[in-house]
Amino acid sequence: MKERIILGAYFGFMLLPYTLWNTVGFLFRDEYAFENLISLPLTFLAMWVIFIWMIEVSTK
Repeated sequence: MKERIILGAYFGFMLLPYTLWNTVGFLFRDEYAFENLISLPLTFLAMWVIFIWMIEVSTK
């Protein structure tokens, strides 16, 4: 049980550097500035939904 929680948290946090890297890339690409206002919150929201879902699935 505890191993599954650790595994779910590990895979959830593996998405964090990817999302931060995309955020830095989005912020320094000015030609897509308007789309980034929409895509940045959605990217963070999707990351945390997946992270919470992985923990919920791993605790069952």
